[in-house]
Amino acid sequence: MMIPSTAWQQQGVLSLAKADCSDSPSLEQRIHLWRLSIAGAPIDLDLLSAAERSHLETLRLPQVAQRYAASRWFQRVLLGHYVSQAPAALQFMTGSHGKPYLIDQAVQFNLSHSGDWLVMAVSAAQAIGVDIEQVRAISRLDGLVRRCLTEAECKTLPADAHQRTGIFLRYWTCKEAYLKATGTGLSHPMPQVPVALGAERFLPPCDRTFLHCFSPGAGYVGAIAALPLAEPPGNSSLKVEYYELSSR
Repeated sequence: MMIPSTAWQQQGVLSLAKADCSDSPSLEQRIHLWRLSIAGAPIDLDLLSAAERSHLETLRLPQVAQRYAASRWFQRVLLGHYVSQAPAALQFMTGSHGKPYLIDQAVQFNLSHSGDWLVMAVSAAQAIGVDIEQVRAISRLDGLVRRCLTEAECKTLPADAHQRTGIFLRYWTCKEAYLKATGTGLSHPMPQVPVALGAERFLPPCDRTFLHCFSPGAGYVGAIAALPLAEPPGNSSLKVEYYELSSR
């Protein structure tokens, strides 16, 4: 069952004005899922690295520049909170397919954006991936369906165009979250990541991977994948908690 966007109102808010590192909620057996509205982000460019600020200056489209600045600021503020370091001092490296990692830190994270929302998933040690998508009309959807879904998954898509797009994007976010968790990205064929959407789980050979579906806001779908699990996903004690940033 996909967790609705109201889950954020039922859990925690981190106030940037009042927070210190001792406030960080525990990550033991948990994944923390944070969201941020790009339009309302109180971005402090001084927290970005020199390389990030230089790249920002090359972005000519205001919407693209705002999204880039918000995502880098969001990433640094949250991770600095978890590892007790100044956000501007954090150092990152990227894997062979572009997945970012913190240097000399065990904490794992992944970020996704779509429309007005940014989300970031944080874990103590498990490799994680998160993906969100705004439900919207997609040109050449049938071609994407054939390339990305298994034959069994294709049969679950309804005939109604809007519903068909929404279900396809739910499959997409699950598969994309898995590929981001593994660090392979879209170099790995999506049909090789089979999903039982109704049961909210991955199928063999990906069935040792935790899957959690959610919505960051009305009209959006999202998924988190975490691997590897020491126990079957149905018996896993791993839980997802929802948090937001506040500038007050």
